[in-house]
Amino acid sequence: MKKLNMLLMVVLLLGVFKNYGQSDNEVIQTAAQFLLITPDARGAGLADMGVGTSTDGNSQFFNASKFAFTEYENTVSINYTPWLRNISPDVFLTNASYSKRINEKSAWAASVTYFSLGQIDFSDENENSLGTMRPNEFSIDGSYSQKLSENFSMGVSLRYIHLGRTSNTTNANAVNTAAIDISGYYESDPKQYKSFRGQYRAGFNISNIGPKVDLDNSGDNYFLPTNLRLGGSYSFAFNDFHNVTAGLEFNKLLVPSSDPNSPTNDVGFIGGMFDSFFDDGASAHSLGLSGEYAYNEAFFLRAGYYAENQARGGFNFATLGGGVKIKNATIDLSYLVNNSSVSHPIENTLRFSLRLNFGGAANTVKAIDNDTDTAEN
Repeated sequence: MKKLNMLLMVVLLLGVFKNYGQSDNEVIQTAAQFLLITPDARGAGLADMGVGTSTDGNSQFFNASKFAFTEYENTVSINYTPWLRNISPDVFLTNASYSKRINEKSAWAASVTYFSLGQIDFSDENENSLGTMRPNEFSIDGSYSQKLSENFSMGVSLRYIHLGRTSNTTNANAVNTAAIDISGYYESDPKQYKSFRGQYRAGFNISNIGPKVDLDNSGDNYFLPTNLRLGGSYSFAFNDFHNVTAGLEFNKLLVPSSDPNSPTNDVGFIGGMFDSFFDDGASAHSLGLSGEYAYNEAFFLRAGYYAENQARGGFNFATLGGGVKIKNATIDLSYLVNNSSVSHPIENTLRFSLRLNFGGAANTVKAIDNDTDTAEN
């Protein structure tokens, strides 16, 4: 158990993880920023990318509309991420998801994400105890996805969000609210070229669309971390054993900028989404590049690079990852190498995921894939 001071506790509860290592970095503040943490090791190994990659059991986080293309009747994923390990050993994020194929054109899925802030000892400036708490934040969501054509699908997700209290001695509220995601996904038919088969994918997701919340009874309403993802990937199948995929993804925080000491804003959350394109919030973006190599759909190597604007956090880092498939189970690992002056909460930390697929593939028309969760002829 690690004792944290009140200032760090407030930073954690607001979700302002991204400037804890650099106080002069003016990051746009939102509530529930744990909703932006990539939960799975495959996506983390691909520079936090997943909106336009092949379908897998963690599509609920990146782009729920991808589930309409799932070729397995059931998928289960379990993910674990240590957080701020160099400060406290009991702060972590864990996530579990399940998807069910309804038919060859539609699917539903559900997931739960739990963010533990560990055991916190509160004390005043004179080191007098103010009590001990184990605050946490979590979300529960469900989604439905439907193919609108042979190559394009859309999805909608509904999310319940709970933000826990800090202590009975503070003014912080236990907040309960809701948000929705709207997503789309395109997957081309594979095309045979002279030396390889090619297939491209593209997707978008507007996540965490929901009302502002008051965390401390102060009347200051914080935006939820509404976020736009746009991305795509292209897969090269050189033969039945070697597949390579290259990906690109852009993220934009749909929250207007404000004085970092006063995160309130007169506009509502819908107006704030539009305002974010025309004020300083327009710079709150990030870009990721990634590559994934698959050998015989059983062994995977991944790498990527992520860079973001100062208004979003100023992180720059490289990612490495890998995976091994054994029958219907895939184990993924990822590792982050920090490349900026801003300390990253999970730098030099391993992340773990377990993916399970059950039920035979619905069809094998889409022959090319470099991921364990899509079948190949």
